[in-house]
Amino acid sequence: MTITPQLPPTDYAALEKLESREDRQRAFEDNTIYVHREPQGIRYTKGKDEGATKRSWQSLDAVLRSDRFASEALPVRDLFVARFFLGLALIGGTATIAATAASAREGFDFSNVNGPGAVLISSALATLAFSVTSGVFFGRARKGYARAVDVYNDSLGMRLGILTADGRYIPPPDVLVDEEGNVILEDVAPDGTGTAGALPPTSATRSATGAEGVALRPRSAHGAGR
Repeated sequence: MTITPQLPPTDYAALEKLESREDRQRAFEDNTIYVHREPQGIRYTKGKDEGATKRSWQSLDAVLRSDRFASEALPVRDLFVARFFLGLALIGGTATIAATAASAREGFDFSNVNGPGAVLISSALATLAFSVTSGVFFGRARKGYARAVDVYNDSLGMRLGILTADGRYIPPPDVLVDEEGNVILEDVAPDGTGTAGALPPTSATRSATGAEGVALRPRSAHGAGR
């Protein structure tokens, strides 16, 4: 059980009662997980609220577990192993501190290592190894959560009838789209001539701009922007 502040879970029971395309579109936008590239790393928000706190991947548990497919995509084993080795590293660190205190009283000589000195060396090496291993598995878990976010966004769009099974945007019946899934808009110039322009079909695919000015959007809407 994590004590990290969590993004709120999605109430699919309520979402699946929505009937109009407008309501389902709004629900899709409000419940999509958006990705932000910040100086401190990748951060996530749920919905389009620009004032929402951008949180780390460790805050995604509740919202991802609210979707069956995203829950199954979570890197449970990698996270368990990472936490297991983190626990061992903490134990090793405690042993290292105790051995350091004992060696300080008796003195430490590399040419003639005594009992406390041997414990100090072995515990320090073990702590280093456990810490590195934990870091590797935490890195794998972080990437696994990023993949689970993609699964969640795709699943959300499919269940609301906004995306196809391969992640392509499903436009409303009265909207024209081009071959790439972009909405066709008719812009009338001052001289009366018309020019056709293409825009992403839904505001759910609008960029969420990070602190570095990098434009990002949820992968689930990738079909709309291609």
